[in-house]
Amino acid sequence: MATIKHDRKICRECGCDLAPLGLKRGAIFCTPAHRKAWNNRRMIRGAELYDLLMADNYERSLRGEHKLLGLAHSLMRAYRDSDKHLRDGRKSWDAKEAIDRVPLAFGAEGDKR
Repeated sequence: MATIKHDRKICRECGCDLAPLGLKRGAIFCTPAHRKAWNNRRMIRGAELYDLLMADNYERSLRGEHKLLGLAHSLMRAYRDSDKHLRDGRKSWDAKEAIDRVPLAFGAEGDKR
């Protein structure tokens, strides 16, 4: 697994400047509460999308009736719009981190998570 480096100098959750807070080098949150809020939001959003995408791919009988992929896209759009409105435009995702974290291929035994 690749080491994830962060060169950010602002809190991912509230956007405050981390430099004057005297935090460890590489810190990405100003408080543990902000780290928890960030991770909880991502966990809830991820669970919702996971269920829709898995159902779209493996429960084909639901696909046409509920337009699951379109629903997932609408949900992602709502998440982005919420970020723009409630988080002053700060994204609640990090594509580079996700790409670094997810293996490119899994064996027959799955992802072992």
